[in-house]
Amino acid sequence: MLSHPVILRQQGFTLVELMIAVAVLGILLSVGVPSFKAWLLNTKIRTTAEAMQNGLQLARAEAVRRNERVRFVISGAQAGLCKPTLAPRSKPAQVVKDHQV
Repeated sequence: MLSHPVILRQQGFTLVELMIAVAVLGILLSVGVPSFKAWLLNTKIRTTAEAMQNGLQLARAEAVRRNERVRFVISGAQAGLCKPTLAPRSKPAQVVKDHQV
């Protein structure tokens, strides 16, 4: 009987392959992280601007509905970004009646 030679298959990765993969991953992260930070900052600014715009629209609608002056109050500035004061979920921003004439 003839015996067939057993062929062993390589399983896993070599140390060189792993080192190359880690180096490529490090390069990609060093390029991507600053862009991601800038994107996060832009998103926060855009969200704040949209919240202010929505609050101003609400103040305008309240002024028209009440037929009197109202004031949109921005409070709670945090880390250089202004955030409008939020009321309960039913009211997206605080609208205060203006007592000054």
